[in-house]
Amino acid sequence: MNADLRRLIDAFRTMQDTAIDFLHCQLGIPLPTSGLDWALNGHLAVRDLTRATHYAGFQLQPHGYGIDVIHPEFRIDFDYGPAGQIDCFDIWRLALHRHHLLNDAPPVGPYDDIDAWVDDSLSCGELIVVADTYDAFYQDPTRLRCPADLPCSG
Repeated sequence: MNADLRRLIDAFRTMQDTAIDFLHCQLGIPLPTSGLDWALNGHLAVRDLTRATHYAGFQLQPHGYGIDVIHPEFRIDFDYGPAGQIDCFDIWRLALHRHHLLNDAPPVGPYDDIDAWVDDSLSCGELIVVADTYDAFYQDPTRLRCPADLPCSG
């Protein structure tokens, strides 16, 4: 795998794991069973929670099948996978994450380099395509995480 892509995926997945733990363990938002479940129910849980914690120093901005978490210690925008995966990503989210890490001014892009790196990694079997997706989502087989792995799931 391209070294820049490896670093980007590792940084993204580390923050994604932090956000998942924050949302579902610390804040108690129920884990969705699918991206659609998040779109239908997760938004309501976030809206209710946001009203109660409006001044707590973080922002939760749900969208479609995902959420943008803006926390004093991290920021990550991700989508839940079609079967509720908590460890998938797409090229756009990687580009957005790099954009935030570099504190770049809008707009995000270009990100043809990330697209090419992902294509190369797919052709070498270094990334997994998430089956039956509504978008092009991938998983890193070295960084898979199941909901049962959450520290609050025991």
